Amino acid sequence: MDVGQFRDRITFYYSVKNADGYGGYTATSGGSLATIWGYVKPQSGDYIDSNGKRAKQTVKEIVIRKKDYESLQIPGGYSGNASLEDNDITFGISGESKTYRVNNLFESHYNEYMTVLGTNQ
Repeated sequence: MDVGQFRDRITFYYSVKNADGYGGYTATSGGSLATIWGYVKPQSGDYIDSNGKRAKQTVKEIVIRKKDYESLQIPGGYSGNASLEDNDITFGISGESKTYRVNNLFESHYNEYMTVLGTNQ
């Protein structure tokens, strides 16, 4: 992986899930986790039908350093689970107004990088 490709600023956001007392969860707004450098690759998206409208979902694939991903921590003080895997994580790319919800996350490139797939909301 060429370091010169890591020229996009990616900001990760979180919303924390708290138990509602009835067996479900409520999502409370969180905040910004960090802004890190990454490599953005646009992917093809699907057309979906929602509420009688047809819209195209944009899919982005980003590659970030594994060390940077491991440094992302949800701040303490929440009654819910503070791990990244148990909460809704979204990301935004500098220069774009859309936010993308993380759908898939896996290690890549000799376990030094993380690949994240997200769809726009």
